[in-house]
Order: sequence, then structure tokens, then C-alpha cells
Amino acid sequence: MREAPSLQPGDAVAIAAPSSSFDRQAFACGVQILKQWGLKPLYRKDIFSRHRHFAGTDRRRFQELQSYLDHPQLKAILFARGGFGLHAILPRLRFQKLKRYPKRFLGYSDLTMLLDRVRQEAALVAHYAPAVCDLGRSSSKTFQSRYRKVLFGTPDRSVRSLRSGFSVQSGRVRGRLVGGCLTLVCASIGTPFEIVTRGSLLLLEDTAEEVYRVERMLLHLKQAGKLKGVRGILLGDFNVGGIRKSRSVWRKMFSEVLGDFSGPIVAGLHFGHCPNPHLLPLGAKAEINTRTRTLSLL
Repeated sequence: MREAPSLQPGDAVAIAAPSSSFDRQAFACGVQILKQWGLKPLYRKDIFSRHRHFAGTDRRRFQELQSYLDHPQLKAILFARGGFGLHAILPRLRFQKLKRYPKRFLGYSDLTMLLDRVRQEAALVAHYAPAVCDLGRSSSKTFQSRYRKVLFGTPDRSVRSLRSGFSVQSGRVRGRLVGGCLTLVCASIGTPFEIVTRGSLLLLEDTAEEVYRVERMLLHLKQAGKLKGVRGILLGDFNVGGIRKSRSVWRKMFSEVLGDFSGPIVAGLHFGHCPNPHLLPLGAKAEINTRTRTLSLL
């Protein structure tokens, strides 16, 4: 597993929209921030197309993303937003040239399975990180700094605190970070792009999901055998702060559904669909330690 080269001022970065249509003002603000950092954001004029709730037809979105995957000069591929739509074009994407021209990827939500394919097909670390529109909406200097450090490969703390969450089960284990949006991870099951979780530290998060819906999806993962061989589980906030407001309810559900899981489980963590999240490198080796309440990147 390797990480693509760090970006330098003046480098070209592509912005794709393979999923839902998006807010142009937030997009423009995000693009402006990238320019302020000295980067050259590139995007097609038809990125603003709309077809039903998608950012254009399947053909437009496939051609856009495939051209960026194959491009020899691009240093990174970012995404306008998540939403829904990537799965329609995923079977047609090819990653052979990406192996020759590695790029940094920052995406989340609907991009979950694309990041997983990048990890598996090209052996590249891909960062689970918000989209360009999220960057444009955020006024947090902390979040902007985290985003910039991932792009430019600036040395960052190799230890992430788990103190924003709570332990469901204790332990200390190592594995590769795998996963993303729970809904999309479940949707991969039974497809040619089914996520491989064995030996992993499994990241799962989502947004606007109630306890019973998360329980149903966790049961689906469990019954499909996707938790076999998983070494540890890191759960995000599934309802915009709701998991911390109703901690006892969520803890009870996690304990009952995942009670036979043998590794550590930490819930309520700050990544994915939440304000000012941490950005996590999928494919990287890491260690969970519930005693020190840390996630260490190795």
C-alpha cells in the first residue's frame, strides 16, 4: 500500500461530480480556497449538468471521472459532493493507468466504494474526507488546516484522539483502516465490488440515521459475514450529534448487536458526516488502543 506524492503549489487537481448535483455557491467557495492554497483546480464545464437528481447523465459522469483517473499530469482528484449515483458508473471504471499515475483522493459518503476500489485496484491510500462543497461551507480554520495537510502531505500527528467517542468494548489491536459510509458499505454486499473487511479496522458512519436503521444495517453486515476477521470497529456519529445526546440508547444497541464481536469498539467518533471532521487514510495501517483512547497511524 502506498500514498500518492504530496502536492506542491502550482499542481493541478481535478474536481469530479460522479454522484448528486450540488450547490454552485458552496462549490465556488471551495474552489477559491484551493486557489488560495496555490493549487490549480480543474473541472469540466458540464460538471453543473443535471439529470434527475444526478450531476448529469451516467455517461457524462463516467467520462469525466475516467478521464481524470487516466490523466498523467493530475496530482489529486477531489469531489464536488457525495449524495447518490456513483454505483451506476462503478462497473465501467478502469484503474490501470492510475497505477502508473498515482493521485491523492479525498472523498466520502457516496464515494465510499470508489475509495475502496482505489485501495484495492491501485494499492493507493485514499482519504475519507469531505467534499469541495463542504470545504466551501466550512468557516473552521481547524478543518481547513486538516484538509490542506492531507493534500500537501504536511507531517501531521500520527495519533488521533478517541476521546470524542465512547468505548463499547475495550482492547488494543492493529489493522488497515477500511470502510466509510455504512449505507454504501451495505449496498456493496452481493456486488462485484463487495468490500473486503478481513484483517481491518472497520470505519462506519452515516448521517440522518435513527438507531433502528443503524441496527438493521449492522445486523446485515454481521449476517453477511462482513465482521468475520475484523479486528476493531470505529463508529462515527450517525445523527448529527444525536449519538452523544442519547449515548445510553446507542451504547445498548451496539452492545446487543455487536456483543459477540471479539475486538475493541469505539463509537461517536468525529469523522465523516459531521462538522469539522478528522480526515482518515483508508488503507493505512493503524492501531486502536482504548486504554489510551487513541488511534495511532503506523
